[in-house]
Amino acid sequence: MTKRIQLSILQSNITAIAELYEQDAPRTTEAMWQMLEKPYEARALHGIFEGRKITLEPPGTNRTFDPSLIPLENTTAYPVAGNILWKYFPPRSVRGLPQGLWDVMVIYGPEVILKNPLGIYACNLWANITGNLEEFAAECADIRIHGTKTIRISQLNG
Repeated sequence: MTKRIQLSILQSNITAIAELYEQDAPRTTEAMWQMLEKPYEARALHGIFEGRKITLEPPGTNRTFDPSLIPLENTTAYPVAGNILWKYFPPRSVRGLPQGLWDVMVIYGPEVILKNPLGIYACNLWANITGNLEEFAAECADIRIHGTKTIRISQLNG
C-alpha cells in the first residue's frame, strides 16, 4: 500500500492528500516519513520569486535524520502543480544562515522554476498531491496576498 500524508491549512480546515514516491525517491521518502512520525505545524511562506510555491520548514523536533545523508534522487528544477519537494541547504549557503535550511516545498500551480541568485537548482521530488489540489491551491495562492498560514503535515494511516 502506498504511503500517504495529509496537509491541512489550519485557518480554513482545507486538507490535501499526497502519495509518496517510495520507488523513485526511497531514501527521501523514508526520511520524510520518519520526520512525520510526529506531525508538525509550520508557517507557510510563499516563494514569490520562483512561482506558485510555498515552503514549510520543519521545526527542530522533527529534524530526525542527518540531511547530508539524503542523496539527490528523483530530482527536478521544473516541478508541476501538486509536487512536494525536499531540499537541504547547508549552513551559510543561503543568506549566511549558520544552521542551514531544511526546505519542504509544495508546488500549487504551474510555471515554477526552482532558482535563487546563484542559478537554477534541483530538489528531490518525494510526493505528489492526489486529493483536493484545486481547493488547497486556492488557499496557497491567498498566502501571497494576505500573508502566512499555518499548515499541519502528518502521516495518513489507513
